[in-house]
Amino acid sequence: MSNRITTRARHILFACLISLSLCSINGAHAQSQGYVADVFYVPLHSGKSTKHRIVHRGLKTGTPLTILEADDEAGFTRVRTNGGT
Repeated sequence: MSNRITTRARHILFACLISLSLCSINGAHAQSQGYVADVFYVPLHSGKSTKHRIVHRGLKTGTPLTILEADDEAGFTRVRTNGGT
């Protein structure tokens, strides 16, 4: 009889652990969602440095862009706006 209880307890414990794991996955997923509520303006330069001329004083947060090239080392990304800039 005690072996039956031990087996049943293991099954219940296993089910609880699985349930807790699934809950933590959902919680982690919910924490990663978000959006920018502030308004930032990002200047658009003609080249890969702040020494290049500014072709747009500032793109507002949420402006759609086409990413043409990304240079992680320089910290710049070449983009195109819907207006073609």
